[in-house]
Amino acid sequence: IQRKTSEFFKIYKDTRQVDGYLESNRILSDNLKSLENESTGNKNIIVDLGSSKDDFMTKLMERRNNPSVRIICDIPEIDNTMSVGFKEGTLTIFCAPPGTYKTTIMMNIGLNIFNNHNQNVLYVPLEGGHDMMLQKVVARENRIPFEFIDKAEKLSDAQIKKIAEEFDKWKSPLHRFKFLQLGDRAKVSTIRYEIDKMSSYFKPRILIVDYLDNVMSEKSKSRDDLELRDKLED
Repeated sequence: IQRKTSEFFKIYKDTRQVDGYLESNRILSDNLKSLENESTGNKNIIVDLGSSKDDFMTKLMERRNNPSVRIICDIPEIDNTMSVGFKEGTLTIFCAPPGTYKTTIMMNIGLNIFNNHNQNVLYVPLEGGHDMMLQKVVARENRIPFEFIDKAEKLSDAQIKKIAEEFDKWKSPLHRFKFLQLGDRAKVSTIRYEIDKMSSYFKPRILIVDYLDNVMSEKSKSRDDLELRDKLED
């Protein structure tokens, strides 16, 4: 409530300079009323454990008879920690200091899910560029040192042939690994819009955004923690 109230007064200040006091007062009043309605509209539900048996058992048997597919990445240290795997509708955040191979681990996770579990993966590299990411993928998939890919004169004819053949397997119409190149900065709404545009022919099961600091907030806030929360919610 405090956060939204602060936003409404910021809007009031901006609109007052353009539309005058009367119109900006009306907008502020409507916004505050909407906040009151939203706050009082939440339903408080008391759950009685003694009477929850039937509903709980029904859902339990549904999950037992129709188990969901647990998507894992075949990296034991990650899979053993995440008991539910990369579950639909969940957000998994990997945190580490600069220079600790976050992009490498994200790439390995995505490629393992794509290769080993036949799931569509969309990778959004907001740092490093499209060409650099392709080089990393080719090096990883062919077990060729990255510096050989980066300095192509070091590659043998056999390695060149192996790399060319690698791209052929990426043409499968069933399961695909794609990059979404948006530059160095992007809003969540932009990423969502691009996914919606391609949804008729490609629906990612896993979305990897690399990395969060380069995701822009939809609305500028006075505090970084509020912007961070909004980005994660979006």
